[in-house]
Amino acid sequence: LKKPTGVAGEAMLRAETPQEQFNLIGAGRRNMIINGGFDVWQRGTSFAPAAGYGYSADRARLSYNSGAGDTVTNITKQTATVDGKFVNVLRHSIVTTTNTRQVRYNHRLESPTYLTNQTVTLSFWVRASRTVALDGGSSIGDNGTGNLATIALSLGEATTTWTRKIATVTLGDCSASSYLTLVVGHTSSGANVDIDYAMFQLELGTVATPFEHRSYGEELALCQRYFNRLGGATYTGITTGMVFSNTAALFCITYPVPMRGSPTISNSNLVVSDRISYDSAITSFQPQGSSTTGMQFKTVHASNSASARQAVILCVQSSGTGYMDFNAEL
Repeated sequence: LKKPTGVAGEAMLRAETPQEQFNLIGAGRRNMIINGGFDVWQRGTSFAPAAGYGYSADRARLSYNSGAGDTVTNITKQTATVDGKFVNVLRHSIVTTTNTRQVRYNHRLESPTYLTNQTVTLSFWVRASRTVALDGGSSIGDNGTGNLATIALSLGEATTTWTRKIATVTLGDCSASSYLTLVVGHTSSGANVDIDYAMFQLELGTVATPFEHRSYGEELALCQRYFNRLGGATYTGITTGMVFSNTAALFCITYPVPMRGSPTISNSNLVVSDRISYDSAITSFQPQGSSTTGMQFKTVHASNSASARQAVILCVQSSGTGYMDFNAEL
């Protein structure tokens, strides 16, 4: 080539890998899957038995078809070296029977109207304790209210060595879909199996580019749009409030990031306390006003010696751990 390349061009030519070239030009934010690297686990890192339609790692939904068959007995966070990188891994530990049943990783992608008639490429890494099929139930579709027909994904098998799976599809009309559902499934074949998943990526175009690693802080903020958990060890503070009566208190809280919608709340092992004379166990939470950015709520709790308008703390009880969850999942 006679055309001068300049310093930047020479650096691009000297780059030895696609990742180096992406770093040089600042390419990024390609991955539409949130927490595809399984870095964020707000709910915990081990689930046994796992909920049939619940979450483990943030944004990683477990689903399986009904009836007798596979039972996921445990979902855990693992680590492994994959493609030369030390990464987090989502493990499904499955006990199967002779009946056919599908166990699936499920990710829901919000507001996909911009994907109408677009070509997208899915890539991820997978390994299993024995060779199993991945084509049972694997697909991309919408939430059932839109016009997008479900598209099957041909992914072949997971073997005992790490393998990268790639599938490219052209989507149809997503204009009426509130979310897309990506499903990667296993169909039972009569024996127990552990299936490990790593580095899920969905991007525009026909090429599976290197996995996009975002910082933990950015990934956490993306996850907290859908779910966030506040709490921790003994006497970890959640928020402060004011006594309403000796059996009730009022609190306000601002979410770490704006949420997708007004969330539902749940809690475990929390008390209303002045940290001097009483810790009152909570019997119920009653939202008084809620939005995507914060909530006012009343707690009903065991009687104590508090006076009206006295300042109090909503915190974890005096032993063990506790939390307050805000859930706005799709």
